[in-house]
Amino acid sequence: MTAEATLPSARTHTERLQAHVLVIDGHRLFAELLSAVLRTQPDLDCVARAFNEAEARRAFATLRPDVVVIDTGIAPDGGVGFATDLMRIEPEVRIVLVDEQARPGVLRAAARVGICAYLPKASPLEEILDAIRSSRVGTLIAPTDLVVRSFEDDLPPVAAGSELPPRELEVLRFLEEGLAVQQISRRMGISIHTARGYVKTLLSKLDAHTQLEAVANAKRRGLLRSAS
Repeated sequence: MTAEATLPSARTHTERLQAHVLVIDGHRLFAELLSAVLRTQPDLDCVARAFNEAEARRAFATLRPDVVVIDTGIAPDGGVGFATDLMRIEPEVRIVLVDEQARPGVLRAAARVGICAYLPKASPLEEILDAIRSSRVGTLIAPTDLVVRSFEDDLPPVAAGSELPPRELEVLRFLEEGLAVQQISRRMGISIHTARGYVKTLLSKLDAHTQLEAVANAKRRGLLRSAS
């Protein structure tokens, strides 16, 4: 583990209000750049960097960060197996994968195990920071065009009469805008419980594990085009 890792008990009350981020990347330049930028953000802090899986496991066990940014190059499977291990240890940890190339197979695997974000490493730094900030367990942040390409071969053909009811289409459009359940409930004037029910139904109908995957599947099936 790198010397910069610090124990949570040494942090002030203000620092505890920040999201603690562990950066794992075999490329030191990227890891150092991202960690330096994180430390300039009022709501984020890089608590440690690790340059391989062994260092990362030690840092995670000691620091229990809120968010882990993983370069997919650390393992042949894109770090998905390693991320799954971390989520077994701490189910609320948010995992952000960054990849040198946009690989549909890695994105599919990430979506199915509950990774919160998958971004090209060449993404603007602000997009990576936004993903770290807004990632939530149970959602997936990724470029929509990549999600569509990643899952289109898995989808059955559009069946006649498969259109969604108007209220479900309305929820689907809000998901396309990237709204969370709480925002959807406010926009529609319904309870959070009811909004969650709509989202759960959509995920089931669209064979999706996450809200973004549901949007991608709906686009592939032509449901959002007909809704617009």
